[in-house]
Amino acid sequence: MKVDPPKRKRTKSSRSENAAPVPAKLSQKEHDAAAEAAQRTLARREPIAVKLDQDGQLAKPEDMEARTAQFLRLSDTFGTASGSFMATAIGALRHSAYGRGAEGTNQVVVNASIALVDAIRPENELEAALAVQMANCHQLANEMLGRAATTDRTDHLQLYGNMAVKLQRTFTAQLEALSRMRGNANQSVRVEHVHVHEGGQAIVGNVKANRGEGKREGEDQSHAA
Repeated sequence: MKVDPPKRKRTKSSRSENAAPVPAKLSQKEHDAAAEAAQRTLARREPIAVKLDQDGQLAKPEDMEARTAQFLRLSDTFGTASGSFMATAIGALRHSAYGRGAEGTNQVVVNASIALVDAIRPENELEAALAVQMANCHQLANEMLGRAATTDRTDHLQLYGNMAVKLQRTFTAQLEALSRMRGNANQSVRVEHVHVHEGGQAIVGNVKANRGEGKREGEDQSHAA
């Protein structure tokens, strides 16, 4: 007669080792912070995300309504009503998204660049051209920083580091140029102390003597005693 071996009784410790981990619950502070973050996120404008085909070209939806919606949103993103300009701008972003040694264009990088252009909100083709250059400059600067962080050669570190610094400075210059284009350049006004003796007058404005006329420019402007 065959006798089965007695079954080993599972202890409490063995059950705890095989049990699934219990997810940690959020504290009230973490829950409130997540709720506030959700409100801010939902209030933000969501940029359009595109899909690329096997050749790296922009994939157009088959549905005519979806295709029209894509065209309108992309036109609004690049501040243009020209389909040719929009296609050229997207092509420039695609070229900067080619990974070294990769088989094709990185779709995530393309959509990230489109999101940056959307954040700039160009009003016309001129601003859109600058926005595309800024997106490409930003992408290339990050690539140079990544190469500098992973190299073991000092000469490569210096090369990639210098390129990253130049690209970052170029990005800042482009941002300042965009601000000047939109009339947001900072204007400084210098105020100097003017001492006026008793019985004299201080002239506010440009003063230029006109020979033979006995009259100075600026006399018709405001005078301060």
